[in-house]
Amino acid sequence: MMDLIITMRLKSGVYGLDEILDGGFINNTINAVYGSVGSGKTVFCLNFLLEGLENGENCAYVSFDLEPEDFLRIVKSMHWDISKEIEEERMKIVTFYTEDSTIICEDLYKIPKNYQRIAIDSFTPLIVSTEGKARNEVNWFFRNIRKCATALVTIEEPMQGYEASSNVALYLADSVISLKSTGYSEPFSRTLRVIKHRMSSHSEEVYPYSIIEGIGIVVEKKRCEGFEIEDIPGISRRSMEKLRRICREGYLTKEEFEKVKRRIKC
Repeated sequence: MMDLIITMRLKSGVYGLDEILDGGFINNTINAVYGSVGSGKTVFCLNFLLEGLENGENCAYVSFDLEPEDFLRIVKSMHWDISKEIEEERMKIVTFYTEDSTIICEDLYKIPKNYQRIAIDSFTPLIVSTEGKARNEVNWFFRNIRKCATALVTIEEPMQGYEASSNVALYLADSVISLKSTGYSEPFSRTLRVIKHRMSSHSEEVYPYSIIEGIGIVVEKKRCEGFEIEDIPGISRRSMEKLRRICREGYLTKEEFEKVKRRIKC
């Protein structure tokens, strides 16, 4: 029975990542996305949540930085629409303020009991506010989330005064994915690496990735023979050029391209 539980997988929603993770995230785990500002952590959350919504799961987005309307503007900028899921209460968007609460306020603790996928973006302000209490309280919180849900938490790269707290959350998470903005020209302007993935094998390579309007994050790992695509109405010329390259070089499958077209609401 234990082996069955361990091998149950949840699709990440990020194109190309599940193969690197040997099938996706393990169910009922905490998965950290670690990167600098602008590396695509919030878009990663969107991919994760949208995949869950399409699979009939209840999802929650929790932020200590973004107001709900700001999050919805990001969703709209990607040409996605989650208004129906919000109306049906299958998608919840919540903002908390760390200065007004302890690390785990009652409302935050209740969320895992009702939602199968949770994205906490960003977890950094919460763990920084706990100072010396971080390890015990984060460990307690993660342990209780695992009982009910699979969670994705984003964490900022260390800044002055942040490093110790950030490392606590990374140590306690079940998987850690590093997103890097290198500043170099394509194809290595952004790179992804799986630092750890408990209870599972995973690739240890470094992969370029792209953030594309209408798609989100695509890991540039060849997965099929390349193919040509038609224009998608409403998508900018620059994004279409990126998408054509991704498809031509075999980083996106034909089935995934059809999925992209279904998702886009222009």
